[in-house]
Amino acid sequence: MTGDGSHLRLSDGTPVARHPHRGAAILGIRPEQIRPAADGLPAAVTYREDLGAHAVLTLRLSDGTGLRMATDLGSRAALPADLRIAPAADALHLFDISTGRALAARPAPATMKAEHDHLPS
Repeated sequence: MTGDGSHLRLSDGTPVARHPHRGAAILGIRPEQIRPAADGLPAAVTYREDLGAHAVLTLRLSDGTGLRMATDLGSRAALPADLRIAPAADALHLFDISTGRALAARPAPATMKAEHDHLPS
């Protein structure tokens, strides 16, 4: 995943979400924070794990990136082998590629920084 200052993009250039990050990063998102969306990213369902009240789908994106999506509780509807998905932008977590440490999600607003100048940056 690479950020260009306005979007996070897959290795093939496909935009994933609006985000101010610049540079390479590892993307983390919980399976329940991904939803089907008509105008979302194309994804192929490679495996469906039925857990009774819901299912967890293993997906493959256009650049080969794998991720998992949880269906809604109580949902028994069949999903197509190919679907479009949208991750919840506020649920994206970025990690440094070399250290694995979490990166700041978004820069803090200037007013918050001023109120908390006594705290380490």
